[in-house]
Amino acid sequence: MSKIFHSRMNQLILIILVSVMVSCQESEATYMLEEEKLIEILVDIHISEAAAQQGDISQRDSLRALYYDQIFKVHEVSKNNYEEDMELLKRDAERLTKIYDKVIENLKEKKEKTVGKKG
Repeated sequence: MSKIFHSRMNQLILIILVSVMVSCQESEATYMLEEEKLIEILVDIHISEAAAQQGDISQRDSLRALYYDQIFKVHEVSKNNYEEDMELLKRDAERLTKIYDKVIENLKEKKEKTVGKKG
């Protein structure tokens, strides 16, 4: 009975160690894009989404695809790298919130500049 207990205990310890190692690896996720680059891309994406909403409903999907292709080209980023980073961010709420706070601030600044030019 003692051998069975020790065997089970060793298995449990191994499972815990593997779980901890996996958790540590996830928290050390490697992002492809620098934070500032990602913020710039997200700002452009939100502006393009707003522009696409202004277009004809039958052309919105085409406009979005065109805008996204252009954004990735301008920022010299692959769509795949962007999507991989966004998947990682979905699992890191703190970092996602921090980035989106900066995106929102950037969008507000751009809006103020645009409104200031009109007035």
